[in-house]
Amino acid sequence: MDEALANRDGSFTVFAPSNDAFSAYDVDMLLADTELLADVLQYHVIDGQELGSGDLQDGPVATLQGDNVTVTVDEEDGVLVNNASVTTADIPAVNGVLHIIDDVLLENRTLATRLNVTLATQTLKERLREAELAGAFEDETLTWTVFAPTNDAFDAANFNQFTFSERESILQYHVLTEAVDSGVLVDALTDEEAELSVETLQGEEMTFTGTFDDDGNLTGININGDQASIDLGNVDIEALDSFIHLIDGVLLPPSFTDENGDNGDNGDV
Repeated sequence: MDEALANRDGSFTVFAPSNDAFSAYDVDMLLADTELLADVLQYHVIDGQELGSGDLQDGPVATLQGDNVTVTVDEEDGVLVNNASVTTADIPAVNGVLHIIDDVLLENRTLATRLNVTLATQTLKERLREAELAGAFEDETLTWTVFAPTNDAFDAANFNQFTFSERESILQYHVLTEAVDSGVLVDALTDEEAELSVETLQGEEMTFTGTFDDDGNLTGININGDQASIDLGNVDIEALDSFIHLIDGVLLPPSFTDENGDNGDNGDV
């Protein structure tokens, strides 16, 4: 990266993730894939422009990598680059300016790369690989939403009790074939009586309901009753035209449960 900048004439604007920003990611995996690492780093650089905080305006900006980042200037939230906030602006350099941001910019990567590099989805990544489903998430022409059980969620589940076919079906049940951000869910769950059902890649529906405080404010979102809840602090993890929302449980399709909500002969997850 240093060589790429040193060998080019002109000024640069660098959106530099803080050290803490990397804590959510598998840095060893990035370092091992030098082509991906170079691509990711160059996506944080604006070539030929020294854009101080006063020069940043709403809209797309081309990066050294080739894809655009989106800058949003908001009076309340400050400056956003894609979904990352600028925490420290206008750090001068000899050949440009740095702005420190609180996340790594990965929105232009495939869903497979997002799952691979995110620490909280390492177990899901392995389960998808074992079920021979990971390849579909490499396709840049397809759009997905994944309700991703965390590593802890899989640790608490007896996932290996199921056959290969059943595990494949369960994993497909966590996926929608369209991009659904958290705002769609929040807007649909307007009161305690509201619910939203959507068809999954597996073919059966999952159902969302809300939890509310005494003032009627939405405080959480549950899936299929108490099978899992969405981590509202970790939603809208954006990949290429896709979203990941972290959840705290492994979901079972309705066909896996009996009328009492148990797993029948399959045991408990």
